[in-house]
Amino acid sequence: MPVYKRSAVPGVQRAELIGPGQRVNAGEVVEFIVVGEGLAGMRAYELELEFDAVYWQWVAADIDREHELLAAEHKMADRLIIGASKIGRD
Repeated sequence: MPVYKRSAVPGVQRAELIGPGQRVNAGEVVEFIVVGEGLAGMRAYELELEFDAVYWQWVAADIDREHELLAAEHKMADRLIIGASKIGRD
């Protein structure tokens, strides 16, 4: 059972999904990037991305490995859920 709690990090936390700046044609591979702001001090996060499976097909997800995260992903027909947590203590 997941445990959720409010962030103890002061300030504003937000995530942004950055997609293609132009029209996408059928059959093209498109990259979306998720960036966060104000997340310093957070030890774990979960991201859920929903999409219309009639028009989109999920290909792959990649986690930023620069920050030594333990990550898992769960793919479904119309969504992807990614959870990540820092390893060890700071």
